[in-house]
Amino acid sequence: MNVPQSELKKTFLYSYTNFSELENALLAIREMNDDSIGISVIGNANDTDVAHQSALQKNDIQQLLKKIIGEETEFDSFYNRELGHLFVCGFLVSTFLNPVGKSNIGILSGGPYGVLRGFGINEQHAAESVKNLSNGYYLLIVRGNKDAVEKLATKLID
Repeated sequence: MNVPQSELKKTFLYSYTNFSELENALLAIREMNDDSIGISVIGNANDTDVAHQSALQKNDIQQLLKKIIGEETEFDSFYNRELGHLFVCGFLVSTFLNPVGKSNIGILSGGPYGVLRGFGINEQHAAESVKNLSNGYYLLIVRGNKDAVEKLATKLID
């Protein structure tokens, strides 16, 4: 009996200080045209943090992300008491909206940190990324075939 080995998966997480940097990264990902990877973006939609937030409103961000990633891309937003109004798009939407008791994971105190840890992000990087999120950064999370994710990470970091 020939049983195929399960495909090795990898998760890549990178923080961007402004939307235009994130947009450039998403366009580079789209150019790769690789169906073996999933993309998600998490951002802080608070209007109060003008140091890192552009003047984009939630609907503008949603439309831009869907235009770049794909119209079928899931998008949702929620309020987290520690981090403020967050949005998430892509494959992580269902994870953030997953109920735990009477609340969704995303609104729980350690929800975003727990989601990142659950996808294999190490403790220090997850904590740093949540801190960046609270400072208005955008988080790009890519998950998929190990080789494709590593190739993409090299392209985005160089």
